[in-house]
Amino acid sequence: MFVDQVHMEGVVRTVDLTGFDGYDHMIVELEKLFNIKGKLHMHNQWKLTFKDNEGDMILVGDDQWP
Repeated sequence: MFVDQVHMEGVVRTVDLTGFDGYDHMIVELEKLFNIKGKLHMHNQWKLTFKDNEGDMILVGDDQWP
């Protein structure tokens, strides 16, 4: 299990990343979790980023997964 935190406008949720089979699946589930259906796909309103192991901010999708 690989658990990480997702932050959105001050709201923090813990998410098990091993439950997703890629970025698209993760985006669908995050939209459900934060009740923002359709706002993450195609960067409609939000951009997803993460910090890599060096602390750099990376745009979700720039690294291949899985």
